[in-house]
Amino acid sequence: MLNGQESNASVERLHKAQMAYQKFRTQCFWSYKKNLILRNKDIPWVTEGLRKNGGKEGFLIAGEICR
Repeated sequence: MLNGQESNASVERLHKAQMAYQKFRTQCFWSYKKNLILRNKDIPWVTEGLRKNGGKEGFLIAGEICR
C-alpha cells in the first residue's frame, strides 16, 4: 500500500502527464483520441512522445513528469 506522499506524487505525475498530453496532442499524440484519460501505465509512452516530438518544452516537461 502506498503512503500519503507516494500517492500524492503519483497523482501529481499523472496530472502533469494528462496536461502535457492535452497541450502537445496535435504535435506528439495526434493519432490518439482527443479526450483520452491517461493511467499510470501510460506515463512512459507519454514522456517518450514528449521527448521525441515535443521540442525543448516537451523534453523539459517529460523531465518534470519523471521526477
